[in-house]
Amino acid sequence: MMRSFIHFAVVILAFAGCEKQIEVSPISASQWNVFRYLPENTQLLMFIGFENLRQTNHWQQFIDTTLGSNPAGKWLDDFESETGAGIRQGIAEVYTASTWDGNSTTVVLFTKNFRAVSAYFENPLRFNAKEFDGHKIFNMRGKSSSNFCLIDQSILLIANNEEYLLSVLRGEGNSFKNNDRFISIIQQIQFKDHYWIATDNGSYAALLIEKLLSTKKELPAKEILGSIQDISISADFADGVNISSIWKCKDSKNAYLLSAAIRSAIALDLLAGHDKILHSLFDKMEIVRKSDKINFEISLNKKDIEDLQSLAKNRNLYQNL
Repeated sequence: MMRSFIHFAVVILAFAGCEKQIEVSPISASQWNVFRYLPENTQLLMFIGFENLRQTNHWQQFIDTTLGSNPAGKWLDDFESETGAGIRQGIAEVYTASTWDGNSTTVVLFTKNFRAVSAYFENPLRFNAKEFDGHKIFNMRGKSSSNFCLIDQSILLIANNEEYLLSVLRGEGNSFKNNDRFISIIQQIQFKDHYWIATDNGSYAALLIEKLLSTKKELPAKEILGSIQDISISADFADGVNISSIWKCKDSKNAYLLSAAIRSAIALDLLAGHDKILHSLFDKMEIVRKSDKINFEISLNKKDIEDLQSLAKNRNLYQNL
């Protein structure tokens, strides 16, 4: 389902709109605390608030989509079966950060069954363990190069770079909290409780557009796509599904040119596919433009989501991403 949201965020770039004040939720105390464990040079950050998602009507659909199409689904099921803590219960939030040099870091927050979670990693048949500065670092036997460390009973830090993990435990260097530019991107995200993803690398935009548009024609003015500086997508599931996407360009001129270029590309896409689903969903869109930013919002009901998932499947988006 999240891939469908990304697809739709790209599609709605075809339109321009008027200015409007947007209500933005603040960064939570929990999120601020986790930022201290993430690399300062993070380029892509994803957040999922499982505890809040479980209280929505779309929770079961999210579970089916996430676990049904994810190779890690079985491992997550096994972990929850053994510890009683997983995405269905016990895990509150998950953060995944990536850097340009391949440093991948994940933070998982638990709310229950702390002893069972600790015992899972303490099993010598499953993990190798070594001590460092009062903490244990675990490596799964013969299956993964990732390093697992329980910072405390409720915070699990997973890092593929052991040196980075050791620097966190030593309290050395700067953290994501010091990345003022990226923090400002997150501060502008509209929905922060359920799901959001952000990047300060605008080159991801061109990749998304080229992969998600079914037209095979060359996209116009790639230098305009190169003017995109950062992107965020967020979704709120409290009342239906509300999606917001913000794309920031180098300046207002490039933002205007970008919307015109994408509008042309999507017009070709629609004409080629004669897609009635897109036409019906376009009616629900609200577009907000301000200076160098373009904000796209849409509220979806159950039928809209089913249509969007069908559209994504027909276009083989899951294979493309």
